[in-house]
Amino acid sequence: MNQQKQIEIKSMFATPLGVVDTGIDTSSIKEYVLALNYESVNKSNLGGWQSPQLTQADIENTPLEVIVKTILEVFGQVNNAFPTNSVNVISNMWLNVNKKGNSNCRHIHGRSTWSGTFYISTPKDCGNFVAERADNADLVWNMDNKSEFTTVSNQVEPKEGLLVFFPSWMPHLVLPSNSDEPRISLAFNM
Repeated sequence: MNQQKQIEIKSMFATPLGVVDTGIDTSSIKEYVLALNYESVNKSNLGGWQSPQLTQADIENTPLEVIVKTILEVFGQVNNAFPTNSVNVISNMWLNVNKKGNSNCRHIHGRSTWSGTFYISTPKDCGNFVAERADNADLVWNMDNKSEFTTVSNQVEPKEGLLVFFPSWMPHLVLPSNSDEPRISLAFNM
């Protein structure tokens, strides 16, 4: 009779994706962002509007301040759970407004450890966030059998007040919006 062997399985190169429902009421923040009059920057956005990088002066004494305080609170906990060389400082942040048909192409964020998005306005069908694998596993596996181990992407449906964060090196994108109302978010790097 064959005796079963003891197998030790280690999780290698795990990729966390954090989702936090902050409970922040975003109604006044939405109006504030829509009233801003910055010229749009073109980075990963395919259509839509993206602000230039926001400074501390752009945030202080504005409705955006509560978002930044919440991000820093959350990352106080995240940095304890995932020790890195990262400090609890937002290195840069910007606003995004996507209208019908707008999206963000696949990209990563360089020169940072963590990246994330806080959702300010999320009408129905406004475009899901899609996180993708950063390896070539899909080239060797039969992907008909999906699991946490074999999946090549994962989607998060945006919700007002939701904070999503991930390692900056993780490829991600935003699907096109099918909504007549704008999708508004604040993106950041740490």
